[in-house]
Amino acid sequence: MQHYEDIVKQVDSLLTENSIVNMNILLAQLSHDELLTQEQRFELQQRLRNAIFKHHEL
Repeated sequence: MQHYEDIVKQVDSLLTENSIVNMNILLAQLSHDELLTQEQRFELQQRLRNAIFKHHEL
């Protein structure tokens, strides 16, 4: 569970940073993270996708 919590903090940090490049990098990395469940990966990736989408609305 610690790994998941660390990734959540990383996602939170990237959302604050608002860097599309860094969000996309983590989005791709999460696809290959075998320590997360499918549901955890989806949740975190969806948060990143939503932030990227909203960034382009500005």
